[in-house]
Amino acid sequence: GHHRVFEEPAPEFPIAHPRHLALEVPRVVVHVHEQRVEERHHQHARQQEELHTAWQVLLDLGFLWAGRDYQQAGEYYRQAHQLAQALADPADLAHTLNRIGNWHLNLDHPVQALTYHRQALEIFEQSGNLPGVAETLDLLGMAYSLSGDMLTGADHYHRAIALFRQFNNQ
Repeated sequence: GHHRVFEEPAPEFPIAHPRHLALEVPRVVVHVHEQRVEERHHQHARQQEELHTAWQVLLDLGFLWAGRDYQQAGEYYRQAHQLAQALADPADLAHTLNRIGNWHLNLDHPVQALTYHRQALEIFEQSGNLPGVAETLDLLGMAYSLSGDMLTGADHYHRAIALFRQFNNQ
């Protein structure tokens, strides 16, 4: 019974001085935090992109169904409206309001149509989106005319035409 004891040499770790460590740790923490912020930013951008795509699809579906089944079209527009409110771009919301307004007009609800188009106009004007303003003035012209107010309708058409001319001459 004769035992041999093998003593393994202790692995050599560089001795870290506490002061050196104290500087290292925060730097790593800051770096990890920055990465997380960046990942969150990318995630948010991706989510916005996916929401925007879904919104576009819903609007297109509403438009396609408008020729076939008005109730179904309205349902798609309602869902698009909910999504548009979660999107960052006010133009998306305004375009949706115009689609809903036009849907109401086609259902012979000119008063509701005017409400939606006016909201859209306000958003386009506030964000300085002139093509949006022109498009909405045109829709308002139609809604006023069909509601029986020919003068106000004509006034909106004239304003729309003036804006459209302005773009074409640029």
